[in-house]
Amino acid sequence: MLDQAQAMGVSRAWLCQQCAIDTSQLYRADARVEQLWVTRLWQCLQQAVPNEPVSLYCGQAVSLAPLPLLHDALFASDSLGAALTRLQRAQHLVAQSVRVELQPCPLGMTIDFEATQPLSQHTLEVALVGWLHISRALLGRMPRLLAVQLGAQPTGLIHWRCWLPDLVLTERYRFTIAWSDWQQPRRGGHDHAWPLVQQQLQQLRHHQWVGYVRHCLHQMLALGCADRRSVASALHISVSTLQRRLRQHGLSFQQLLQQHRQTWACRWLLQGVPLSDIAQRLGYQDQTAFQRAFRHWLGCTPRQWQQGQLNSLAG
Repeated sequence: MLDQAQAMGVSRAWLCQQCAIDTSQLYRADARVEQLWVTRLWQCLQQAVPNEPVSLYCGQAVSLAPLPLLHDALFASDSLGAALTRLQRAQHLVAQSVRVELQPCPLGMTIDFEATQPLSQHTLEVALVGWLHISRALLGRMPRLLAVQLGAQPTGLIHWRCWLPDLVLTERYRFTIAWSDWQQPRRGGHDHAWPLVQQQLQQLRHHQWVGYVRHCLHQMLALGCADRRSVASALHISVSTLQRRLRQHGLSFQQLLQQHRQTWACRWLLQGVPLSDIAQRLGYQDQTAFQRAFRHWLGCTPRQWQQGQLNSLAG
């Protein structure tokens, strides 16, 4: 948002000052931007350029370059639908203000955007446009859209209709992709941001190698693609090289996989994710196999562990 403001002639420093934002927090890797800051930024930016479709511009500028592992996971997917399903999972993990749901319909897949807390309509607009922008990058062209809906009349509607001719103003934020494009096989390749992604990956690999493998495995497991081939591909090495280097450190891929499966299983149990969904996300054949693995890890069933944790919090 701040980068786009600068491109529209609005000073980043002025915006941060007007919104009482601590700029030092913006550049910390572990920092979380408060929703109140985002709302203030939208208000100030819209006042500064009242006739510009700022959320459309911000959505079109969405890039996966700062998230190299997510970029690799999406562009390694077999189809547009598989990639967007992984993107939904990533959105669920990191974005607390906007929930994205995938709803099949007779002619295609509908992607719904819903606010989970009070926020500016601009945030939902950016989410919708950002997903469309990523879909276009994954497919190499704009997907065939059966419907595009916005819940309120956006600023600069004429600009919106130039980019999305079939835009309709309704009570929902959603768009529907035709089944033919949702199931369209991907032919490999990357988007225009790939050189920057490679640079980000190279910087990550400067850290301890095993630490980077753990980081990669942890992120890709959350996206549902943590098999040996996918992890080796993200590291730009062969599967045999991955296994050989892990053996040199006294480790195995399966050992690391089980450690991170346990971490994610416990996290998702505390979030109330159904057991069947957890089993699927972690790559188990069925819920029974997951429950057997969980008992091996912690000596109890997932439900027993979950109830014990809830009782501890209540006490």
